Amino acid sequence: MFDAQLNFYSILIPITIICLGIAIACLYIFQRLPRYLASYSLALVCVGFSLLLQTVLTEDFLEIVLGPLFAIYFLGCALHIYAIHERLHLPARWPVLISLIFSGSIAIFYFSAIEQQQVYSLLVTSFTTAAIFLHRPIALWQHRAKLKIDQALKVLILVVVFFIIMRAVLFSFLMQGDDPLSSYDGLWAFTQLLRLLVDIIFLSLFFNGAFQEVVVRLSQERNYDPLTGLLNRRALEQYLTKIKNQPGTQKAVLIADLDHFKQVNDQYGHTFGDLALQHVSQIFQQNIRSSDKVIRMGGEEFLILLDQCPHAKALQIAERIRSSVENMPLQYRGQCIHLTISVGVSFFKQSDEFERAYNQADELLYQAKNQGRNRVHFQPNLA
Repeated sequence: MFDAQLNFYSILIPITIICLGIAIACLYIFQRLPRYLASYSLALVCVGFSLLLQTVLTEDFLEIVLGPLFAIYFLGCALHIYAIHERLHLPARWPVLISLIFSGSIAIFYFSAIEQQQVYSLLVTSFTTAAIFLHRPIALWQHRAKLKIDQALKVLILVVVFFIIMRAVLFSFLMQGDDPLSSYDGLWAFTQLLRLLVDIIFLSLFFNGAFQEVVVRLSQERNYDPLTGLLNRRALEQYLTKIKNQPGTQKAVLIADLDHFKQVNDQYGHTFGDLALQHVSQIFQQNIRSSDKVIRMGGEEFLILLDQCPHAKALQIAERIRSSVENMPLQYRGQCIHLTISVGVSFFKQSDEFERAYNQADELLYQAKNQGRNRVHFQPNLA
């Protein structure tokens, strides 16, 4: 059953792959790693276990169990591509993957136990593996990667498929003279070593991606208001620092404040108050350009920065926002509750002028409130 001529070096690569999988599984359990790393750990264990048994079993016994062993191997490949799809938030089609696993395993069993065509068995293995790795290729390639790591994962899939097919072509050519695969143990071991290196590269990309996600999440927690999802004061300070040395272009400062927010809060409760803040935040975002920014300054006060914006355009946007809030009531417990805002508008070019512009817009906001609310106020000479 077990190969008597077995040596340590022949089982080193499969055991290394299994140990990698177990180590990742332990980290997933104890360190709360992303779920796709759990899928990848199972993939490594399945592939390593299959390769280990193919190495330690005798050829006679291997012919009998090769089909089930390759079912485990193909399952590992399917879990591998599933982990990538999880990482990219793409749904995998398991019925398709299972059909590939089943058909590939049956074909390998046929060419190993019945027809005993090692070349055909190798070709089936390679092309089934390639088909699994090319699962949903159009959706995968059209997916817009948020991080460069994700783009690297997609490129590496193509590299793996190319490697698998080229290895199949190479060994099919070498085995044309009825030489068994065992005649090329050294070359085969080298390709297995390359496979291990590819697995390590995949692992490094997965961990790098997980780390970058943590960095992005922490940045969002630091720079975004948790209630509305808008930028906060810290993000505003970073933006002003960023534009400090940039050429001065006219920017508009809009300070908007919900009218009678305290009374609304007292009348309908704090839950409604939170919903009202979220409601107007969405309206703000719907009425600005991608280059503009909305910041929640605190309470019911918001600051809108309009980049490269002439006077007339800024006033037009401010009035559009005010009108949208007035004409889009908030539905709450069967009631249509109308909200309004007051807006003060000012302008600046250099970042060191921002404080002056902010104070001016704030003063104009309070003028709007004192003159009846639900209106936009700006410097008279801009009319």
